[in-house]
Amino acid sequence: MRLQAQAQPLNNEELASYHTSSMRHHLTVLLLAVTALLPLKSVAQINTERMMNIGRNALYFDDYVLSIQYFNMVISAKPYLHEPYFYRGLAKFYLDDYQGAREDCSKAIERNPFFPNSYQVRGLSLINLGLYKEAADDYEYAIELEPNNNSLWNNLVLCRLETEEADKADSLTDLMIRKWPKDARCYTLKTQVWLLKADTAEAEQWLDKAISIDPYDPKSYTMKSQFLMRREDYALADSTLTKAIHLEPRNVGNIINRALCRFHLKNLRGAMSDYDTALDIDPDNFIGHYNRGLLRAEVGDDNRAIEDFDFIIRIDPNDIMSVFNRARLLDKTGDYRAAIRDYTTVIKAYPKFLYGYQLRAEARKKIGDTKGALADEDHILREQIAHRYGYSTPTSRQKNATRKKSQVNLDDYNKLVTEDDQNSKTYESEYRGKVQNLNVETRLLPLYALTYNFDKKKIRDDYNYQQDIENLNKHKALPERLLINNNDGNITEEEFNRRMASLEALQKKGGSSVNSLAMSLDYFMLQDYENAMNALDETINQDDKSTLAYFQRAVVRVKMQAMALQESASQTVTPTSGITATTDKTNNQPRNMNLMLAKADLTKAIQLDPTFCTAYYNRASVEYEMADYTAAEQDLDKAIELKSDFAEAYYNRGLTRIAMGNTEGGIADLSKAGEQGIYTAYSLIKKYSNQKK
Repeated sequence: MRLQAQAQPLNNEELASYHTSSMRHHLTVLLLAVTALLPLKSVAQINTERMMNIGRNALYFDDYVLSIQYFNMVISAKPYLHEPYFYRGLAKFYLDDYQGAREDCSKAIERNPFFPNSYQVRGLSLINLGLYKEAADDYEYAIELEPNNNSLWNNLVLCRLETEEADKADSLTDLMIRKWPKDARCYTLKTQVWLLKADTAEAEQWLDKAISIDPYDPKSYTMKSQFLMRREDYALADSTLTKAIHLEPRNVGNIINRALCRFHLKNLRGAMSDYDTALDIDPDNFIGHYNRGLLRAEVGDDNRAIEDFDFIIRIDPNDIMSVFNRARLLDKTGDYRAAIRDYTTVIKAYPKFLYGYQLRAEARKKIGDTKGALADEDHILREQIAHRYGYSTPTSRQKNATRKKSQVNLDDYNKLVTEDDQNSKTYESEYRGKVQNLNVETRLLPLYALTYNFDKKKIRDDYNYQQDIENLNKHKALPERLLINNNDGNITEEEFNRRMASLEALQKKGGSSVNSLAMSLDYFMLQDYENAMNALDETINQDDKSTLAYFQRAVVRVKMQAMALQESASQTVTPTSGITATTDKTNNQPRNMNLMLAKADLTKAIQLDPTFCTAYYNRASVEYEMADYTAAEQDLDKAIELKSDFAEAYYNRGLTRIAMGNTEGGIADLSKAGEQGIYTAYSLIKKYSNQKK
């Protein structure tokens, strides 16, 4: 049996993570320091200053989305100031919107090129975008402005290491050591430089110097343990990791690596205790469950070993190594049918894995499936003849005790797992409640519709202007003030009673086109779409130039189609713009017909009022659902042209562009939507940025 470690010993990227973790700390200090040092404004600027203060407070307390809204207000009032651009860029950085942060910091630099913090945050954003050379340029300029900022030097060295400029990085660390001879981080940077030069002995000497200067830094001990594990000095690595765990007791990676050391030292009880502790801290840790499962199997605790592999397979049913290990344990505990099921899964994934056929044949014999066992044995025999030399047993070729997490070789089924090497920096944040980590579905925002309800979720009243709506409201032609929004919230009991009373009053009035339109609104808000459709048909019969009736009828058509499909047993709901898709191909024609009619109504509304921006927005949603992404993008272009701050249109255009394969353009649009207050955009930015990588 072989075990796996949490992290590959002495990875350059892991060394980088030590330094990059300090960057977050520097940014927090930076935020407090800059806030304190900003100059006072005149009395005439009190309102702007108040917005800035509230925005900075929201930023400090991690409410990034709200802070962006306040900085937007300041930028709108005084676009020549550099501070609101800088702070908005910092908020976007914390939301993992690195492109947006880069752009805002660039605008701050245009307005004030002598503010070093803008270069620092833009540099961090460039690092996360993989643009290390450009980031290095920013840090070099920032150092000219602020030569005693240790953080700037630290990041510049990391950039030089990323571009593999070892000599430049070495010179920089020499300068840092002269400036800060008692700062252990300078020596750990020097360690990384010598690792890039492939001189492990020299690197370890610099690391020992760092530990002698600061014996209370757990990350230095973590690095030291990786040197020792590489040399297979597991006893000293165990004691070194124990020091690191004492200083940082919830570091799961260190605990799992100490378990590996203890396994090599035959301290199985201590290894098991470490795996239990690691999983108490991080219950979903793959390596912890996998290695503990192997260790439990090693000591004969087969049933609990099966539980560990069950957990992994629930999370990832395609983890073949776990499936195979579970199959062997099920076979061993007498659950032969379940073992055969798992062996079959493995064989389907790896049809040339002869050992799997052998094990399945033996299990089939145990349940009396002679025919199946003979078929497996016949397959093995034919393969052996074909290959002439047969096949060796999996254990006969094992030399190393571990494998990488991503390496899938069934001969290594009983090796412990180590974490894969990381090919890029991971910037971790200790801040709570980051909105970009929410699990957000990839779907368009809802259609706009006519309503009386004010959207209380919006930060500001920015409902789209339309002349007919203004005229109706001006003359008080409808029972209440008419609005247009895309709030799909549930109706309250109070609102239900109000709508019923309104309908009763309207029915007594009789039938003008305005009266029919008013009735359609009440029915729509009550979700009585059939009567809403009838009322809108009546409105159009009386006034075929009613832009609002065509617009609203398109929305009702979409809602009716969604409800009809939900009631059908042969379809599923696709979470897009509120439009429902069907999996039953026989329903494609009526589905497309409803969408075509909705598009026709919106086209008529646009012909009657070419400036009706939300009509373009709604038509784009219908076109998106019809998979006509080019037309959808064009309509959203027009909506944004008519209303430059149309956040929902940016959001939907971002998803449309991503569907067209333009991920970079889509992320830029989502960034703009997030800037305007649609916080779910940041989750999608993170999702698609990771996919892009």
